[in-house]
Amino acid sequence: MERAGFDPHISAAKGFCAIAIVVFHSVPPQLLQHVILFLPVGALFIISGMFLKDEHLQHPGRFIARRFRRLWIPYVLFMLICLFSHNMLANIHLYSDHYSAEQIRQRVFSVLTMQERDNLLGCFWFLKELLYATIFAFVAIKLSQWLLGDAYHPAVMLTVALFVLIVAANFYNIPYLAQIETLYPKTLLATAIYLCGYVFARTNWRILSNWFTVAALIALSCWAIWDYEDNFNTTWWNLPKYFGASMLVSFAAIYFCQLLRGKALSALSYIGKFAMPILLLQFFAFRTVDLLKIAVHDLPIRRLADFPIIADNNEYFWILYTIVGLALPILAANLYDRAKCGIKQRFAQLSKT
Repeated sequence: MERAGFDPHISAAKGFCAIAIVVFHSVPPQLLQHVILFLPVGALFIISGMFLKDEHLQHPGRFIARRFRRLWIPYVLFMLICLFSHNMLANIHLYSDHYSAEQIRQRVFSVLTMQERDNLLGCFWFLKELLYATIFAFVAIKLSQWLLGDAYHPAVMLTVALFVLIVAANFYNIPYLAQIETLYPKTLLATAIYLCGYVFARTNWRILSNWFTVAALIALSCWAIWDYEDNFNTTWWNLPKYFGASMLVSFAAIYFCQLLRGKALSALSYIGKFAMPILLLQFFAFRTVDLLKIAVHDLPIRRLADFPIIADNNEYFWILYTIVGLALPILAANLYDRAKCGIKQRFAQLSKT
C-alpha cells in the first residue's frame, strides 16, 4: 500500500538516479561515465528540495528532528560499525590498512560530525551534504518569510540560491569561511540545488512534460557537458558551470520520468523506493563481484580493498556490478522490512496476552 501523496513519477526519477549512481561507480565505458557524472547527485538534491512542504515549515523542530533521524543516525550507525570492525575487516582484505586505538578514537569524533569517509560506505558523504543543505535551505526560507511577510514568494529563493552559488564559488576567498571544518563548497552547491528543487515544486512544471521538452533539455545538456569533466567536488568558477550542467541533465531526467507509463514506470518507481538503501549498501554489494573477478582472473585477494571496484578487465563486469549493486541492497531492505514487521507483530501478540 502506497503512502499518501506518493508520486510514482518522482519515485521513478529517484530510481533513475539510483541506477545512474551505481552505473557510475561500476566504472562503465568512459563516454557513459562522463554523461552520468552530471545526473544523479544534482537530481537527488532537486527531488529532495521538491519534498520540502509548507507544513514542514510550520513545525521546524519536528522537521529538523526527523531529518536528523533519517540522515544523521544511519550515517553514524553504519560508520561506527565499519570503524570498530575496521581492523577485523582489514584482516579479510576489505581494507588495505589497520587503525591504531588512537586513530579509532580520533575518527569517532569525525563520524559524529559527519566528516568521516569510508571505502565501504563511499556514498555516505551524500547524507551529510543533504542534511546540511536541508537545514540551510530551511533557515533561508523561514528567514525570507519573516523578513518579507506577505510579500514573500517562493521565487525569492532562486535569488538566494544564486547568492549561495556565488558564495560557494568564492568560498576560499571569504575570510573565516574556509576555516569551518564541516563546511565545503559542495555543501553550498547542494544547498543551491536543493533550493531550486523547492521552487521547482511550486511551479506548474508538469505542463511542460512532453517529448519536445525532454529532447530540448537533452540537447542543451549535451552541449553543456561536451568538454566539461569536473564533478560535484569542483571549486571556484567551475562550480557554477557544474551547477548549470547538472541542473539541465537533472530536469531532463525528471521530465523524462514524468512521461513514463506501464512497466517501465513501475520498475523505476520500485527501485526509487529503495534509493537510500542502494546508496548505503552498493559498495558492500560490489565486493561479491570483486570476489568473482578475483577468482576468474586469478588476482591477489588484497585487491578486494580496491575502491570503488576492481577496475581491471571491466569491459563487461561493470554490467554485473550494476545488477548486483542494485539487487542486493533491495533484497537487504526487503528482508529488514519483513523482520521489522515480524518483530512488531510479535510484540503486539505478546502485549495482548
